[in-house]
Amino acid sequence: MYRFPVPINQRVKKFLSLTFLRDYGRSDVLIPCAFSTHFFTHSRTIDMEKKSTAEQILNGRYQLQAHLGSGGMSAVFAAMDLKTGERVAVKRSSGQEVSLLSRLDHPGIVRYLDSFQLDGDVYLVEEYLGGENLSQLVKKNGPFAAEAALQIGLQICDTLKYLHGQNPPVIYRDIKPANIMMPERQRAVLVDFGIAREFTRRADSDTAEFGTPRYAAPEQFGSVISQSDVRSDIYALGKTLYFLLTGVLPEKEFHRQVSETIADKDAAKILLKCTWEDPEKRYQSAEALAYDIELWIRRRYSESDGIRAAEQEAEKRPLKAFKTEKRPFEKRRVSRNPVAVLLNILAILIYAFGFILGVSKAYADFATQIFHPVYALPYWGGAFAAGTLVLGIAQIIKLLHEILLMMKRRT
Repeated sequence: MYRFPVPINQRVKKFLSLTFLRDYGRSDVLIPCAFSTHFFTHSRTIDMEKKSTAEQILNGRYQLQAHLGSGGMSAVFAAMDLKTGERVAVKRSSGQEVSLLSRLDHPGIVRYLDSFQLDGDVYLVEEYLGGENLSQLVKKNGPFAAEAALQIGLQICDTLKYLHGQNPPVIYRDIKPANIMMPERQRAVLVDFGIAREFTRRADSDTAEFGTPRYAAPEQFGSVISQSDVRSDIYALGKTLYFLLTGVLPEKEFHRQVSETIADKDAAKILLKCTWEDPEKRYQSAEALAYDIELWIRRRYSESDGIRAAEQEAEKRPLKAFKTEKRPFEKRRVSRNPVAVLLNILAILIYAFGFILGVSKAYADFATQIFHPVYALPYWGGAFAAGTLVLGIAQIIKLLHEILLMMKRRT
């Protein structure tokens, strides 16, 4: 087996040596946009046929096995943890990435396992994820079905809600198909937090401009006077979803491209709202984006499965308006008793007759047209008493009638 005739620290540097010039122009490789003290170099791919990484042990514990790929910030290697016997992933990293990942815990984020320093460089040990990233899957199998693509979008939204809910919020800044793994558990997982940062309130712009061409939001390149925030991740997710739906890389005139290639109007509206150049016009949170994606999926489900027209109409309302609807009140059918009805009419007539008779008696002196209420009171009182008595009798008859009907239903 081939062994490098150089010390281990130089071998590791050779494995993880960093350059980005050879990859300039590739759409899936992160390109730094300004110089800063931030760690922003890109790793060279190793020719595994000529140089084997086997038996290269880092930190006395991690035995390198194979080169998995090159992320935006460094090469990633599969390794065996000699202490636990588990397969892990090892990459050269930065203190910021290690600090972020070590305190994040979510099924949609690659799991931090360990970190160490070697010859002044920081190395990150993460869980090993089987499967392929979304870019590889699209190249191999073609575009995703619309429902599958947007289900992945919902999973990423859930991860972003977790990241953006940290204090301070964590901005991923590099959402793209190559950074989203689909391991065997079929849960989209974000990897490579090399340029993720914590949101700084009251800052006008990012301290360093980073991003992947075709996917990164304009503010990450300084074309919009604003620092990257939660809406920057939404922008990149919108373009990632477009790639999953079409298999085509996003172009500069993205809105025109969406209008020409996405036939589903609802899906097109979601993509367009994600990717406005002005952050104020985008979805303002991952929750808002997930809200519309879920609504779209429910509409598609209702159309494909032939749910009742009434339910389809209900789906057109915003999801937040969805509530458990009460059944309409059904008026109870009451069998009216004719005797009770007649007595009610009789009571109304008694009231009217007593009122009119009382008024006529009050005008005893028609010559002077002087109203004497004292003459009317006996007639009004008598009419009120008689009418109320009749109404009472009617209610008693009605109640007895309903009791009889209830007894008949039970029998």
